[in-house]
Amino acid sequence: MNLFKEIETLGFNTRQFEDTICVTTPQTFASGDPVSFYILRQHEQLILDDYGVNLHSLELSLPNPGQSKKIISNILSKFDNKIEFNGYNFFRRAEVFEKTDALAEFLSLFSYLTNYKPKTTVEINRDLILEDIFSYLKKNHDEVTYDYHINGISGSEYVFDFLADDVLLDFTSSHHSATGSLLRKIHDVHNLVQSDYKFEVVIDDRNNKKSIQEAKILSSVAKVVPLSNIQTAA
Repeated sequence: MNLFKEIETLGFNTRQFEDTICVTTPQTFASGDPVSFYILRQHEQLILDDYGVNLHSLELSLPNPGQSKKIISNILSKFDNKIEFNGYNFFRRAEVFEKTDALAEFLSLFSYLTNYKPKTTVEINRDLILEDIFSYLKKNHDEVTYDYHINGISGSEYVFDFLADDVLLDFTSSHHSATGSLLRKIHDVHNLVQSDYKFEVVIDDRNNKKSIQEAKILSSVAKVVPLSNIQTAA
């Protein structure tokens, strides 16, 4: 099987059982488990399947294992791929001539998953909120970019959570210190001579009283959208 030798040249640990190759990559979860999956040849097709081992490794790596399936679904939606996830295992069927693409898709996916280590519950919750915002933006904009870097008129560099067409968007808590920092950032970028950007803020409204107060302040410089509206729409 030529594929067996091709994979060996990539430096992966491989074992072959008749028409099946077990592949272990150098990618490692925070749990210490390496990424592994199987490649089975059926006639003129290849089947890549991990039989659920990587979901288990991801769950062991997260402070909140219950978020693992949502994390996986969000990651899969980020890039073009033909990988199927049924809530347990990753599966990819490919023609033999597609073997390079199929393998690249699996490795890209596991690169995302292993890079989730280690994060606190707060960080993971923020990631999931940003994924909801991303899904919302994709429905309403042609082009959406994560982590958009831009210099203000002062020369300071800022990072906005998203650039959606011509809209710079940040997610913020309903704390006064976060509001102050965001006001300074928006003012600095808004004052650029060549700036044609619009500004939008998604505010965490789980503490409704605080969010109303901070939203009033932020509405002087940006469109303010409650997080609950985004999550309902997403």
